[in-house]
Amino acid sequence: ERRPTGEEERHVRPELGDEDAWLEVLVTMSYRPATDARDAGSYQISYRLDSLDTLKGYRQALVKEGITEHRVTDHGNARALYFKDPEGNPVELYVDSPFYTPQPCGEPLDLDRSNDEILAQTEKMCRSRPRFMSREAWMASIQAKLDTRF
Repeated sequence: ERRPTGEEERHVRPELGDEDAWLEVLVTMSYRPATDARDAGSYQISYRLDSLDTLKGYRQALVKEGITEHRVTDHGNARALYFKDPEGNPVELYVDSPFYTPQPCGEPLDLDRSNDEILAQTEKMCRSRPRFMSREAWMASIQAKLDTRF
């Protein structure tokens, strides 16, 4: 039996009934002895949101509740808010952008700026990177690759 070494990651996206509402769980499987509870199991739970305004609203709610330790990142293809739940588990709230850029990519994001300013900042960043394209064009290219395989 082949046993992987090191760590393997896989994304699990269980459907929640609504095609636009799903939960992504990044699971890190470790085949080494766990010396700490953080060494194995779920790395983070990610929730895709419907809009930048919703992401801004969640950030405001966190701050109102006194949760000021969080990180806001522009990944080019998505804008994300990271924080820990009361048990210390990492949580990501994110919203897709209309652009595609290869990952990893992450720049600081100021959610106090207007949506138009954020959109312009994201587009500028994505256009400065190799293989820029719209999210729609990227999805079409992935579909074309899948169509040739089946």
